[in-house]
Amino acid sequence: MGVNREQQLGEAFVEVADTLVDDFDVIELLHTLAEHCVRLLDVAAAGIMLADQDGQLPAMAASSESARLLELFELQADAGPCLDAFRTGDQVVNADLRANQQRWPRFVEAA
Repeated sequence: MGVNREQQLGEAFVEVADTLVDDFDVIELLHTLAEHCVRLLDVAAAGIMLADQDGQLPAMAASSESARLLELFELQADAGPCLDAFRTGDQVVNADLRANQQRWPRFVEAA
């Protein structure tokens, strides 16, 4: 018998909460969160960028090396779905990279 989505979500919350001790590693926590996002959201990969006090978005964690590289391409191009979402506050869905060639030309080329 498989584990249902609610059980998986509960397990993810417990695992994340278990890491919140005095000497927890923030980067390890973010990697764990990215891995849970892949499993719970049924996506191929996940990356996490968090704004710092200056409003910059460093790539903090990713579920895979390819996701990490994609985040770095986005930061280098200063364009892409994560940056658009951060800047506008709106959800950005990027189902087809080629369809967004004009929207993010440098990002699409690098990706």
